[in-house]
Amino acid sequence: MSSNRVSRADIIGPHDDNFQQMLIDGGVYPIYYKYMDPDGPQKPNNLDEVVQRLSQPQPAISSTVSDHDFREYANAIWHACKDNAVKASVIPMFLRAIGSSDIAQKNVLFNNLTSPADSLKEEDLGKAKSDFYYGCQPEQVNANVRKTLSRHIVPSSLTNLPIAPNFFIEANEQRGLSQVAERQAWYNGVIGARAMHSLHSYNHEPVYDNKIYTLSAIYDSDGWLGVYGHSMAQPNGPETRP
Repeated sequence: MSSNRVSRADIIGPHDDNFQQMLIDGGVYPIYYKYMDPDGPQKPNNLDEVVQRLSQPQPAISSTVSDHDFREYANAIWHACKDNAVKASVIPMFLRAIGSSDIAQKNVLFNNLTSPADSLKEEDLGKAKSDFYYGCQPEQVNANVRKTLSRHIVPSSLTNLPIAPNFFIEANEQRGLSQVAERQAWYNGVIGARAMHSLHSYNHEPVYDNKIYTLSAIYDSDGWLGVYGHSMAQPNGPETRP
């Protein structure tokens, strides 16, 4: 008697070196991907605006918290050599300092979403689990829309959690950027970009305005924060994928 059950060894995720190629085969491309077309896709129409807003000077953390709290934050960075330590101490301190800790969701398994790539069956793809994510409260989206777009915009089976995630933070345990952290941030961004696209295109023709509506970030144990923008590209023609 045969069994169709998929073993854990068969599930593909960001820790798997084959994960990137599987998503590329499904039309999902990472940063710096070298396209067959030398010019590649057009850069997002709002990239300059996003970069400008991210480049706006912000108060230093040392000026927004007490001396004691800043010393605690600096000490946490110094001793955080594993991603669990970064997630448990450094990032929460950072989010509290900028007033964004209360609405951040931590370590939520995205077990309600379909695969974002044609080449990956849902049962073969490891469920995303962002270290931190931001979205909107479920009641901010019409109940019928939530139901119709559930598998694209409602990340968790716990339906009281924020939906339509569009900002993610991943902790990186290594000194310097790791490929796993990059793949995790990319995977998160793909999920967010699809959620935004589904909402923008609800009840009318798909919207391809070539704009960034989703950001993902990597925070490493050196205190470095890298931010990535994600957008949905226009298909090349009829019957082609975005």
